[in-house]
This record gives sequence, structure tokens and C-alpha cells, in this order.
Amino acid sequence: MVKLDRPKRLIGYSTVADEMIAGEGGIPESPIARLFRARTIIYFLIWAGIGSGMLFALGNRSRLDLSARQDRNPLRVQMSDGAVLNAYTKKDRTMESRRRNVTLVVEGLAGAKLWNRDGQREAATDRLTLSLEPDRVTKNRVYVAAPASGEARSTIGFAIVATDREGGSDRAASSFERPGAMQ
Repeated sequence: MVKLDRPKRLIGYSTVADEMIAGEGGIPESPIARLFRARTIIYFLIWAGIGSGMLFALGNRSRLDLSARQDRNPLRVQMSDGAVLNAYTKKDRTMESRRRNVTLVVEGLAGAKLWNRDGQREAATDRLTLSLEPDRVTKNRVYVAAPASGEARSTIGFAIVATDREGGSDRAASSFERPGAMQ
């Protein structure tokens, strides 16, 4: 530019920020002022809210999970004493690194007796005490016997309740079939 008799820096590769730093366009913005802009604070609050929500959900999740599905082959069995037997595949999941003791109960079925493959029908009761392995899904077969009188299809529920001081519980819905349910 000097050779052409023009002002210095008339043409150059610089930005407005470079001009401010050089002192030719005003006072340069401090890093703290750049950090605490309204947009930066709003983004921080949004991400802090999302993070807090995720931590809350993680801290309040259930440590026990139960699912129960009725076995379909055979759907039901008529016992010699007149009671009806249904079999269920039950999956328990514990999300802790220690063994948990739980009680399994059948809800919504009057006179129901419950046992698993480790027990006998003679020792069946209205609740089962189980020990769940840490951090694992445990799959068991459970048998439920109830009187033959009643609706052809009843909605029942299975519930597990932890017996330790931390507690916790979960429920799963299923159905109980009696003769006359399938025509």
C-alpha cells in the first residue's frame, strides 16, 4: 500500500476481533465478559436441567424388576382334587451388586397356592421366599393352583417385595385360565 500511496492496512487479512485487540476499534472484550453472555447462561441452565433430570431418574429407578408370562403348553391342568393348575415363566431382575431376598405373592386370585420347581404341591403356600442373584436376570417356572370355581379367565398379578431394609417392589399382570375359557 505504501508503494501505491494508499493508507496502511487498507487491504489485509484481519477480523474485527483483531482490530479490537490492536486497539483500533474499541476496547477488547474480556474473556469473563465473553463467558457470561445471556446465550451462554441459557445453554448452561438447559444442560444443567437435563443432567439433573437424568440423575434424578437414575437415583429413583426401581432396583427390582418382575415379568411373568403364562405358559401356553398346556394352558391349564385339571388336578385330581378338582383344582386348576397354571404354569408361568417368571423373570426377576435385580440391579444391585448383592444378593437380594424377596417374597413372591399372587394377587387377585382367591385360594391360590404357589410353588416353584424346587418345591412340591403339598408344601405350596400363598407366598414364596426367593433369593435373587446380584446383577442378574433369574428365570424360574412357577406353578399356581386355585379352585376350579370362578371365572373362565381371571386377571391376576404377581408381586415381589424385597425383605431387606432397602425394600423395593415390583408387580406384573397375567391371567389365570380355568375350564371353559377356550371353547
